[in-house]
Formats: sequence, structure tokens, C-alpha cells
Amino acid sequence: MSKEICQEIKLIAENALDKIESSLPSETIIKFIMFTETLRVLDFHSLSSYNPTSKLSEVPKFDIMKMGWNLSTSYLFEGFKTSGFPIVESTKETFGSTSSLLYHFGCITMLKRTIDMVKSGALSVVKTDDNTFVFEKTKNVNSQFLDDLEFTNLEELEEELKEKTGEYYKEWNIIEKDDLEKAFGSPGNFLSFTDKEFNHYSSENIEKLLHDQVRPWDSGHGIMMGYGSTFDIDMHFLGKATELVGKWRDEAGLHPKTKIGNITGGDLMIVVLFMTSFHLKHISYGLVASKKHPEISIKQSLTLWGPLEDLINDIVEFSGFKKSIITEAFDSIILKPDDVKLLKKHTSKFMPLVIDIGNGIVLRPVSSINRNPLLTISQILEYRNPNFRNDISLYREEWLRNNLYAMFSGARYKNVVGNINLKTGNKIDTDIDAAIFDRMTGELALFQIKWQDFFFNDINKLKSRASNLTKGLDDWTLKVNNWITSNGLNKLLQTLRIKSTEGSPISKVYLFAISKNAARMKGYGYQTTVDNLAITNWPQFARNRFEIGPSEKVFRDLFEALKEQEKDNIETKPLPAEFIIGNKNFKYKDLWSTYGK
Repeated sequence: MSKEICQEIKLIAENALDKIESSLPSETIIKFIMFTETLRVLDFHSLSSYNPTSKLSEVPKFDIMKMGWNLSTSYLFEGFKTSGFPIVESTKETFGSTSSLLYHFGCITMLKRTIDMVKSGALSVVKTDDNTFVFEKTKNVNSQFLDDLEFTNLEELEEELKEKTGEYYKEWNIIEKDDLEKAFGSPGNFLSFTDKEFNHYSSENIEKLLHDQVRPWDSGHGIMMGYGSTFDIDMHFLGKATELVGKWRDEAGLHPKTKIGNITGGDLMIVVLFMTSFHLKHISYGLVASKKHPEISIKQSLTLWGPLEDLINDIVEFSGFKKSIITEAFDSIILKPDDVKLLKKHTSKFMPLVIDIGNGIVLRPVSSINRNPLLTISQILEYRNPNFRNDISLYREEWLRNNLYAMFSGARYKNVVGNINLKTGNKIDTDIDAAIFDRMTGELALFQIKWQDFFFNDINKLKSRASNLTKGLDDWTLKVNNWITSNGLNKLLQTLRIKSTEGSPISKVYLFAISKNAARMKGYGYQTTVDNLAITNWPQFARNRFEIGPSEKVFRDLFEALKEQEKDNIETKPLPAEFIIGNKNFKYKDLWSTYGK
């Protein structure tokens, strides 16, 4: 039955798209002006994320509008060959009509994505009458949110621990980064965090500094926002951007050594860093200007434009990097007119940091930093070069292994260097990505590391990735178990290059699987069948490591805690949404929701 319903929904979406397409202008300049207005709409609405009083009830509608940008861009953005930039005033009428266009494109995009979600089993659909379709999440889908929640849980714990510097927490001695060298070789259990180093760039009176600089600017086509800057202001937002980009880099898995043409991921990050600081500064000026100068049109002022050459020169001057590197880095991150083809079937959120309009002028939408822009950049790079997915994966295992081993430093632990193959004769049965031996207790932890992306646009790929991860971990666990049974613990120690003089004999072997971003595959309809494997995403593992602390038997406690958390459920509060296309009503009972533990 759902197959027939999905086919009906598909036809409704296609007919609605044909209707919108036939109403669009044919002139390139008019389409470009409309395209610019779509950025203004999304940039203005993105300010709600910086407003703690924003209404949750507005979330689904704005979400649908954001989903409409990809499709609208594929129809409106052709590139603009004429020199200069056409400044057109944003009026109540143009803002309203563009918002409506984005919303209708978003409804169509939502239906296309909904069909995939129904087919994948994530949503159920019921046709209650001739004109009404009702969608509801299926059982276990909420488990996906548990992985997301772990990032928040870890962040909150780290913030709490940073406030305890010089104190004790769970037998950890919380110390400053500068004191780490003194801790090496000293008795005790030490814990430190490194991102406080950017705090000294912050200005406590930043709002006053911005207030003094912002002013109205008559563009001749509406009153817009103008401002100057100071060294203190620039450094404040550069420091904020550095912390933010560091988190984005870790989430996206873009290692500094990753090769991208003639540059590296580290080179690219310099441009992303400066663009993010520019965006943060511009947003903050917008918030201050909205209070100080009500005559300024904030709706028109947030989306910036200007010569790409000026941006390149500014960053070269400030960073000291070669112009050729900064130029190629921009070339990598910019959405170009030729890239727009990828957006027509792209149903997930997408907004580039910089857009090349085709004549040396670039648009800079501030809404691009409401979601990790490195995910968008990775999608652009993969679209241009399908092998980029392999390039970005080269350093991930080593990267995550180093982070893991950093949590088990000191004399108590023996960390095994590199990847270890378990062989029978000359045949490789399986491998171990990381191994840690507790010299004090004899506990041995073996790790399988997976840094799989779950940021795909294609829902079928997401489900396939979840299936492959689950089956792969089952297979790894069984092979490790069988190898140990056949070869014994002494052979395991020898294979891991752990000498008998390292400490106690092996008392217990624990198997862990760390999937960088997502571990709860139950949310995609899959579960492992083995009992002696603890599966976790990285922030969940890190949080548990901090909370368990230097216990008597660390790996036992970690394993038991993670296995217990596999039973966790999450309570969600639905944010119902519905829209009408033609005379058909589409109701989403709980696709949008708020959640917590």
C-alpha cells in the first residue's frame, strides 16, 4: 500500500514543481535578483538561532524553507556575466514573495525526501482520506538522536571540567595545558583541556566596541549597515572562529594533511577560519545595528558581496600565507555556477560559505555557518572529484587512534603502535586498529575504529552505511574471538608486541568499537548480534572515560557502562507540521521534535 501512496506523492510533487517552474522568469538578471533575495531571506531567518527567545513552533516552517534553497538555486542561479553587482532593494513584497517561493520549493523537496524515508522504513504513511497524508516516525528512529545528544553531553562535561582547573574530579587532577610537561613522570592522574588558549583574544566589552563602529549606509537602494573595525574586534572573532572551526574539522574528519589538489586540508582551513570570523563579526554587527539603528534594513544587510580578489588579499595580508595557496583554497570551497547541477536532487540542507556569481564578485551568506560548512565543502569537493572520499579517509584511523591513546597516557598503560594484523599462517584473519594494555590490572582493550560519514544526502546510502557497519562489527568480533580461542592469550601478547615484562598477565580481554559520529544503528533498523562488543561513538566514549576516571579496573567499568547505555531510550516532544500542495494536505506528526534524556 505504501508503494502506491509514494507513487501518488511523487506525482503530486512533480506537478507542483512543473507549476512553479512555468511561473519563473526567463531573464537571467531577474532570476539572479530573485536568487540574491533567497539568500537574504535565509540569512535573516538564521538570526533566530542567536536569539534565545525564538519559538520552537517556528522550527519546522523555517526548516522547510531552508530545504527549498537547493531547488530554487538550481532554477534561479545561472551565473552573472555582467560586471558589477546589481543592488536591488529588499522590500516587504519581495521578501514575502521570495519566502513563499522558498517554502513551496521546500515542501516539494520535503515530499521527495519523505518518499525515500518511507521506503527506507524511517517513516510510516497513512492516507486518511482522499486529500490527507499523515506521516509518523517508526519504532527505534529516535535512537539516532542519542548519538547527536552525546556531542552535547561531552561539550557540557568539558565546560564543567574547565571550571575545575586546579581541583579534583573523579580522582582526576585538572591542570592547565602549560602544566602538562610537569605531569609527565609525576605520580597522579592528570586531565587537561587545550582550547582555553583562545580565551585571551576575547573582548569582554565587545558589544560596546561594535556599538561604536556600526552606522547606517545609504546604498541608494535601501538603508543598509556599514561599520569599521579594530584590531581588538578582529581578534575577538578570529578567536571565536578558531574554536568553532576546530570542532567542525573534527566532525567532518578533514585532516590537515589531506591533499586537495596542490593544497592541504590545513591550507583550506585557513580560508574557512577567516571566512567564519568575517561571518561571525557581520552577524554580531547585525544584532547590534538592529537595536541602535532601527532605520537600517537588517533583512537587506546580512548577505554580503564583493570582489573575490579583495577577500584573497585581506587574508593573505593578515595570515602571511602565499597568495597562490589562499587563491586555490578559495577555489576549493566556493560554489560555482557549474556546481549548481548537484543541487537539483540534493534534498538535505546545503549552504556554501562563498558563492562565485561568475564575474569576479562573490556572495557571502552568513547562514552558511548555522551548519558545519565543512560538510558542504566536502560535498562540493566530492561532486567535482569522486575520489575525494578516499583522500579524506586516509588519515582518519590514525587521527582517532592518537586521540584514543591520549586518554590512556602515563606509566599505567601500554599503547600498541599502529594497526595489528591477526594471522593464521600467512593468511590475515582480521586486524586490530588499536590496543591498550593496563599494566596494573592485566586488562587488555582491543579496538575497531570506524570513521564513517553519516552526512549523506542519499537516505539509501545512509541505510546501507548502517547495515555495513553493523555487519562489519559482528564479523570483526567473531573473527577476533575465534583467533584468540585458537591461538591463546600468550600468542595475542606476542602479536601485539607486548612483552611479558610489561606488567600483569592478561586477566581479561575487552572488545570495543568506536564509530566517530554514529554508533546507534538501531535507529536505522540494524543491531549487532554479538554480546562481548561495546559499541560507542567518540564523544560517548570520551565522556565515559572522563566520568569513570582512574578506577581500579578502567576497561571493565568502561565496557559495562557502554553496554548498559545500549539500552538507553530518548524522550522526544513532537513539533507537528503540515502543509498543503494543491488540495492535498501533508501532516507530519513527529518528524520534527525536541529531545533530551
